Amino acid sequence: MDLSKLLDTPSAITTGVDPSVVSASELPENLQGLSQVTKLFDADTVEGSDGERYRIQGFDAPEVSKMFRDNETGGATYKPGTAGGTGSLKAFNKFMQENGPFYIQDMGVDAAFGRKTGRLIDSQGRDVGEQMMIAGAVKPVEGVTADQLESVAFGKFIKSSGYSDPNQEKYDALASDINQAMVSEGYDPMVFKEMAVNEAEYARNPDAYLSDIVKYRSNDRDIMNRAYSPFSSSFGSALVGVKEAGYGMASMIGNSLGLEDLENWAESGVYRAGDELSQRAQVLLDYKEVENAGDAFEFVANNIAMSLPYMATTMASIAAAPFTGYTSLAVPASLYTGAIWNEQADDAKSASLALTGGVMQGVIDVAGGKFLLKSFGKMGTPKEILEKGKEELVRLGKSPEEAAYMTKIELAKVSTDMADVVKKQIRSRERIGEVLKGVGISAGSESMTEAAQEFIGYTAAHLKDDSFNFTDAVDRMVSAAVAGGSIGGAFSGAGSLWDQAKTEQAIWAGSTADGSGTSDSGTRAQEELAKYGRIATNEENADQARDEVITKNNTVTDLLKKRQLGARLTQDEMSQLREAQTDDSFRDKGARGDLKAEVKNLSDLLWKGVTEIPGLWRGSTRNAFTETLKSQSRAVRKLSGMFGGELQRTFSGASFEEFKGNLASKYENMVGDPTEIYAKLNYGRRVSAKDRGRISDDLYEIGQAAVDKDGNPDYSKVPQVINEINAKRKGEKIDPNLAQDYKSVLENAEKTAQAMWADQNKYYEEAGGALGKVKNYLATFKTLDKAAVARDQVKFKALLKEEYNLSDKAANEIVENILDNPLKADIDGLLDGDGAFSVTKGTPIPGSHRSRSLGLAQNTKFANFMERDFFANVDYAAKSAARYQGYQKYVGINGNVINQLLEEAKAEGVPQDDIDKLGRQMRDYLDAESGNYKRATSEFGKMIQKIQKNFITYMVFVGLPLATVSSLVELSLTMKGLSNEQIFGKGGIKTMGKELGNMFYNAGGELASVVTRRHFSNRESAAMQNLRELGYFDSQVGAASKTGVTETNALRQNLLSVFFKWNGLQGWTQMTRAIRAGIAWDYMFNHLETISGHPEGYPLTNAVEEAYEHLRNLGLDTGKINELTILGLKVKLDTTTEADLARLKDLTQVATTNFINDAIMMPGAANRPLIYQDPRFALFTQFQGFISVFQSTFIPKLWGEYIKRGSPEMTYQAFSMMVLMIAMGFASQELKDRLKFGGENPYLDDFEKGRRAINSSGLLGTGERVINTVFPIYQSRTDNVGEWAAGEVVGQAPVLSSITSMAGGVADLIQQDTDMGVNKLLKATPIGPFTAIRHKVRDAITGKNKNDWEI
Repeated sequence: MDLSKLLDTPSAITTGVDPSVVSASELPENLQGLSQVTKLFDADTVEGSDGERYRIQGFDAPEVSKMFRDNETGGATYKPGTAGGTGSLKAFNKFMQENGPFYIQDMGVDAAFGRKTGRLIDSQGRDVGEQMMIAGAVKPVEGVTADQLESVAFGKFIKSSGYSDPNQEKYDALASDINQAMVSEGYDPMVFKEMAVNEAEYARNPDAYLSDIVKYRSNDRDIMNRAYSPFSSSFGSALVGVKEAGYGMASMIGNSLGLEDLENWAESGVYRAGDELSQRAQVLLDYKEVENAGDAFEFVANNIAMSLPYMATTMASIAAAPFTGYTSLAVPASLYTGAIWNEQADDAKSASLALTGGVMQGVIDVAGGKFLLKSFGKMGTPKEILEKGKEELVRLGKSPEEAAYMTKIELAKVSTDMADVVKKQIRSRERIGEVLKGVGISAGSESMTEAAQEFIGYTAAHLKDDSFNFTDAVDRMVSAAVAGGSIGGAFSGAGSLWDQAKTEQAIWAGSTADGSGTSDSGTRAQEELAKYGRIATNEENADQARDEVITKNNTVTDLLKKRQLGARLTQDEMSQLREAQTDDSFRDKGARGDLKAEVKNLSDLLWKGVTEIPGLWRGSTRNAFTETLKSQSRAVRKLSGMFGGELQRTFSGASFEEFKGNLASKYENMVGDPTEIYAKLNYGRRVSAKDRGRISDDLYEIGQAAVDKDGNPDYSKVPQVINEINAKRKGEKIDPNLAQDYKSVLENAEKTAQAMWADQNKYYEEAGGALGKVKNYLATFKTLDKAAVARDQVKFKALLKEEYNLSDKAANEIVENILDNPLKADIDGLLDGDGAFSVTKGTPIPGSHRSRSLGLAQNTKFANFMERDFFANVDYAAKSAARYQGYQKYVGINGNVINQLLEEAKAEGVPQDDIDKLGRQMRDYLDAESGNYKRATSEFGKMIQKIQKNFITYMVFVGLPLATVSSLVELSLTMKGLSNEQIFGKGGIKTMGKELGNMFYNAGGELASVVTRRHFSNRESAAMQNLRELGYFDSQVGAASKTGVTETNALRQNLLSVFFKWNGLQGWTQMTRAIRAGIAWDYMFNHLETISGHPEGYPLTNAVEEAYEHLRNLGLDTGKINELTILGLKVKLDTTTEADLARLKDLTQVATTNFINDAIMMPGAANRPLIYQDPRFALFTQFQGFISVFQSTFIPKLWGEYIKRGSPEMTYQAFSMMVLMIAMGFASQELKDRLKFGGENPYLDDFEKGRRAINSSGLLGTGERVINTVFPIYQSRTDNVGEWAAGEVVGQAPVLSSITSMAGGVADLIQQDTDMGVNKLLKATPIGPFTAIRHKVRDAITGKNKNDWEI
């Protein structure tokens, strides 16, 4: 029989009355507005005219065999029919055709198999279910209402009295037909289905009982015995388990001492507890049943609940130990002993084995288990365990000699005979050693304790009857690991325990790869390798497109010259010329994309809302380069790689933003560390802003004077120049002893300037031109001091108009652009007709090399508006040079590099509409990256934007004083993607400890510097120095950027930097980044060793495939594997030269940066959704920079790379990290509560704190805001929907919340409610989050306690 023919196939029915003939007014009142029945599936399932399928309420009819489609998997579920199903369907079908129409009333309750529950009504308004039950055609089941049963009882009474109802006679006939059909199809009226006693019995075999009904219904579970509240149910089960273990201990004592009454009483208790456990609602406790993120959270929560009573017992016994002579420590051991005794087979009970195992488990619980885990891992026999076991046996009546002998023998069985059992099932005894070694490594962790206890308990329970099974033991250890890791909160977490399943990992690693571990991007990379012999880098792809543009431009130029000279062009030449001249530009494509995206009507608005929803959580470029487009076109794949549009990479190398950042870092590193240089030139004193200005003035004066007769720098003259300057000065002199230090700074600056010029000139030469060289560039170049411009805008505008003949409007626009755009600190490109290089249009002359910027710096009229800080100006010049080169390579003049690839994509079959949409999206991305996206254009808009910026900056100080505490979760992220070896080897934990120590040491140095006014150099590890070289000490990648407050006016960046420095966030962020930097090379070298160790010519293994995937996703050029492997070996052997290290850093620069950012998110234009870069929504996206990238990048990568496609070890580690993130989130919020309230949060219960911990972990991403809106943790007090909606809008915007608080405070003060008014006003200040302090200040202000002013 072809079952697929039954899939969703209804019986087509035709109602007896055409519904178009029956007007609404002719229907009974209770039928008006109801859906009419249009399809019949069986006698109790119909479909309405609304398209919904309904399970008729109150009765159960014989079932027809059918297949149900699974909407998630697309597969099908077969449900067999019952006797009478087909005949009943035919009879009911005939009845409905002859007596229709019929209507269905939605009861608002969901039923099984995607159906709704509905009440079937006939055309007279009668309940069909009631009539069928009166006739005896069907029987009532769960869901029948009291009203229905009352009506049925009354109907049967009337029927039995002899009253004849014509309508009821129709149903009696239907009942007769159904009963005959059931008998003809094998139904035996003498054999009927019973009603299940409860849900547990029903769930074991639903087909054996009456459907959807049980005798004793519980309100804590569904009909299939699944708990409505899994956490509470798990906790309740654990309490019953503790009770069962207690009875078990009593049973063992009774058995051992021959106390029959005690044993019988205890056995009865064990039975009752076991029966109660078997009847409890089902919860998810097996990690193998976890299929999605929701299951993962439930699995973790349930295991936490299961562990709580045991953990609480242990904690209480430890707390009571000093007051009980330490006898209370025997309580946990007793419970474990009882549990083992209960699990032992009746014919294989062993008190000594149970006791030994229980004592070992108890000792692990009480003592932390470190020494025991190590000795047990070596199959040892600790003296402490022997003594404890002997004491317990003596207490139970054995002689000391007998007890000592039994303890030794039984413990030896646990430790040694167990290995013999395992040896029969796995390859070698060493496997046990590996498992136990993994436990020993994480000694002290509660998760390790749980796993070791589970293993000991299982072994002691199953050893004597030879039923020990290693697979079962590992499964139980792994499950125990999650609960222990969650409770203990130790860093190793559950993931380090899961590592003990190394057998599974080893088998996976050595198996031939089947491609399941490779992403779509990885598959495309393999196709690139097969087709082209190598995988190009992003830089190479960009250069190739740029070369195509140059070649095309040169061809056009040559052909036009040829035609101008009178020569006749060939047909091919004419074709080439036409093709080049008809290519539309990048801007044209974007403009067409704008037109097509315009909303012209409601339909457009709805369609745009639906199709652009993913843009709310995807990074801007990933949202543009969809999987469909990438599968269609190689050119689109190139663009996606070049602009960071992929979670996993096809092409290696740097993206556009990475290229610019790395290049700027290179230039800045050539000059040196400004902090240390300023301190040295300030005689080791703490450097103030005034000191920086003074030293910088000296540098410029010396640098501009130390030149030869042609104006070229000659810094050998520095000592002489200093003497000449001092001779002229009347005030403070330059110390001649510092001449060599000044000389060194200027020489490094000149080398940097030469490197920048050479790198930029390369692009000119490729295009057939040359970039003019500016002499003594960095000793001359200055940017604008935005603070100075902001302070005296009137004078600055007047000078612009005077010097450049500008109108008021033009001068205003220039000032606004300078002050509002964080990336702009000069006037190039802002003047009409300037033609300086800009984002998507302009000439190839870098702004920093144009005459206007240089002229402005040397114009004494503008002296007070120029930046004095020498290194700030060098930094701007470096970024300008890097930015220019990034745009030349990746974007092109007028966007022609991007346009070239878009044209190639069109040639490869991408539709024009998609090309235009990509043009628009890429233009928007470039605008966002350059700080120009959706900037206000109207005067009103500009005014609002300025006000908004001020409030946003203020809110940083009000809203983020505890930002470091909230960031504690990031510590768990540092171990993302690492194996146990990497975590517990020379990297991970050791690096973490070192960096934590350095952070606290440097914080102490900063405090000492403030007190003593001396400069204390930071203690920097190699990892921290690597961070500096990678550019992480730049303000643009600091804490302010991470929290997403870069949208504020750049004038306030120094103030923000100071704030984040003193609230600890800057140091914390750098510390977590340094941890990742310290592990990066180990991570890469391990993967390189995996690849290099694979024999050539053999199929790739899973481990090798994973290594390639992970290295490529970091941007590492996999074509350089051999060179990198050799360099890695030199590092391992400590034989590297300076040249080797320089080469290694060059090859791994992009990969190291990505390895850091992969865990400690760095918001950028590409990886953030565009809405988070739109100033119009800044009030609502403030402080969301980190979490928006967490949502767009971290969460999908975690799922795709480590859970969906990851190795067993990586999957376990991913779950471990998630557990630890939640634990750290809980800890951070608890700490904040104590800082805010001086104690526990008085407003939240435990469940709400648990929800808050999940929110704080970041695992919900930006979805947290939606969830909290629909299901708020803190309930709001509102009187109506409008008030609620207004409150939600305000609550989503920190600025509006603060304004509302201030306004409410003023209103309360006016109404003379001083306490409330002052409290609300204080909430809008930096002490607002500290409730206890705020209340003290309030009381002091209002005069309640004048002494409180002393705080």
